[in-house]
Amino acid sequence: MRRLFLLQLVLLLMVIIPVSATTFKVEASADRLEIGETFANIIPALTSREIPELQSGTITAKGSTKYNQFLRFAGLPYPYVRFTKNTENEVEDFLSFRRNTGANNAFFEYEMEFESGLESDIKDNELEDIIGKQLYIFNQPYVITFAQTSGNTVELQMVSGGTSDFIEKGQTKQLNLNNRIYTIKVVSVDANTKKVKLEVNGEVLPDMNKGDIRLLPDQNFIGITKILTSTSTTTTDIVEIFVGARAVKLKDNNYNDQNFGEEVEINTIKKPNAYTNIIATLTGTTLKISKIKYRLASIEGQDVKKGTFLSEYLGQQADSLLGNWDIRYNGFQAITTNPILFTPIATDDEYKISFKNKNGESFVNIPFISNRGSFKLGDATNDLIIEEGVNIDANDYFTITDRNDKTGITYILRYNSIDTNANTFKVFDYASNTEKTINYQNSSISGQIGTAEIAIGTLKANATIRSDAGNPLRVDLNTNGTFDSNVVNIVTSDGGILVLQSLSGSTYTINLRTEGSQFEENTTNENIQFVFETRGGNTIGIQSSFPGITTSTSGSNIVGLSNYGVSMKYTDLGGTEAETLLFDYPRSQRFAEAYIEVYQAPLQQAIANTTVLPVQTSTCSNGIQDGDETGMDCGGSCSPCAQLASCSDGIQNQGETEIDCGGPCQPCAVQSLCPQGCVYIGSDGLEICMKIGETTETLYCSKDGNMKLKKSNGIECREGYECKVGMCEQNVCGKEMTPTLLILNITALMIFFGALGYMIRTLVKH
Repeated sequence: MRRLFLLQLVLLLMVIIPVSATTFKVEASADRLEIGETFANIIPALTSREIPELQSGTITAKGSTKYNQFLRFAGLPYPYVRFTKNTENEVEDFLSFRRNTGANNAFFEYEMEFESGLESDIKDNELEDIIGKQLYIFNQPYVITFAQTSGNTVELQMVSGGTSDFIEKGQTKQLNLNNRIYTIKVVSVDANTKKVKLEVNGEVLPDMNKGDIRLLPDQNFIGITKILTSTSTTTTDIVEIFVGARAVKLKDNNYNDQNFGEEVEINTIKKPNAYTNIIATLTGTTLKISKIKYRLASIEGQDVKKGTFLSEYLGQQADSLLGNWDIRYNGFQAITTNPILFTPIATDDEYKISFKNKNGESFVNIPFISNRGSFKLGDATNDLIIEEGVNIDANDYFTITDRNDKTGITYILRYNSIDTNANTFKVFDYASNTEKTINYQNSSISGQIGTAEIAIGTLKANATIRSDAGNPLRVDLNTNGTFDSNVVNIVTSDGGILVLQSLSGSTYTINLRTEGSQFEENTTNENIQFVFETRGGNTIGIQSSFPGITTSTSGSNIVGLSNYGVSMKYTDLGGTEAETLLFDYPRSQRFAEAYIEVYQAPLQQAIANTTVLPVQTSTCSNGIQDGDETGMDCGGSCSPCAQLASCSDGIQNQGETEIDCGGPCQPCAVQSLCPQGCVYIGSDGLEICMKIGETTETLYCSKDGNMKLKKSNGIECREGYECKVGMCEQNVCGKEMTPTLLILNITALMIFFGALGYMIRTLVKH
């Protein structure tokens, strides 16, 4: 039985030893993080149900009370995902913590609630019953070393990661904190003023009172919890000294209200933009604290890039998080997009359009709008007809769209010719790039010679052949069975609607519409407006203003992102050249990924009381990946790891038709339909356009326009999306091994192997 118990304990240690963190994704059951949406709208408050480290506890002072912890975002304007240019002139999506002041502009609120109230009698303005009591903030133990009230003011000081002892006047003792030895002598104690003079490691400190702390050269601190003076000749004065790694002092000048004050100190340093509100009631000489609240607002303003943590940007404000937690931004969830592209021809007097319809059929470089001779839809000599009741002459283009909403299917055709002897006419179908022959029946109706039905894809549209010269067509462009004056839109593959209108004047305005029903929460339509304009010398261009989408300048380009997740790139080559306009329309709404991570504390506490012994460096031939190796017996201080030939080695090999694409790899980019990304062949065999940096489970879209395999840890990288783990640090895939992380893992291994050795010896004896 004992052997079985020991074996079970070994297995348990193998599970619990690794350093880890609790990770909570910012989303609810039917609510994901949208562009422009704050955390508050999704997770108003987090408790121990979502984050176990927000554990409840019990504290006994004058009475006993249970306390609960909350991490709140309700009512706070940050953080949220936005598209902008950061201080490094990078234009992309960020998790934004805007620069602001005031408690109402904080980006989180920590609350500790005492169910029955934390009670203490007041003696000489001191809350004597709660001094020395321990509680947890997140999963870190704190001891209350100072508690005082005067008038409506209440002040608390809590210390974490510390050690303490009683030292008599004239006596010297050593305190050990995280393997640092502090030799402390109580030099003197003034019985009248209660001031204490300490000598620490040979240096005499300024006089200190009870509750005072002094920062030491190594950034730890020393403080005084109690001063016990004696008038007896046989009993000396005694001082309780503590040395700690973190001290938090909170002060509220009016505990009767719920207003926050900027009265927070951490390790003796007053913290700007850190606010506290302590709610308490006074009954006689007893103070009962019901809640302690803490908020933090950003000093500089942080735009957290995908793959990084908030703490990396906070600098000296990082310790103001009030706990061993962090926020990680992972960017957008991977999603496929399809381009809607407007490109000018070489003479800059005409634009062509490329897009896909709802059936996934491609329309590439279709004449759209021209200013050669006159400003009109179509090209220089032929019109693009989008309105019913208008004649479609030979060689004109026309649009058929069965519905003008997100469910509509669009086709563009050209009327090629007519044969009145054979009662046929021909149209060119740009979806299949084929010419179709349509039969028509004679008609006796005035003004027309025949009627027909144009069947294209899944649509059928009635048509009449006019008796005018050239026998123009009139087509029921919206397929509703009647001929009226309706204008039809162009509906693209994923529900994006190009809302068209009749052209008049010298500008032409289009809205790229996303219906409100396509949003997770929104109920109103999103409209991105862009305008074509005539210019001198019969040229044409697109104006640089885009209402309805957030834009930023990147070099000579204007890039943008809408709340639905439509990305835009407006390329201006300068001079009189016409601009190119590209929209990447997502298959569904884009959602961002953000995580709240809380790091485990028990191992950190163990380190504070453990002597770290030197660990023998592993060899480069022991058959395991250890030490600083990036692969098994290679990398780090060993020989470099060999990089196997693959579809991401930057070499044209293995039958590839271009570098890292074609042959056994993903097909090379088709620039006509995906000029700003990569073409990915989905499981259904369809070509999907993916943006640079978007990923699948095994591939990523590279900046050279090719899909490449994600890289393993230790392989050289430039961006996090290139790596399987999503992290690229120091230009290598994987998490950088920091000194803290190294110490944590060495200690974890020591504890594990020590326990394992003890159990093996015990098993052998028995």
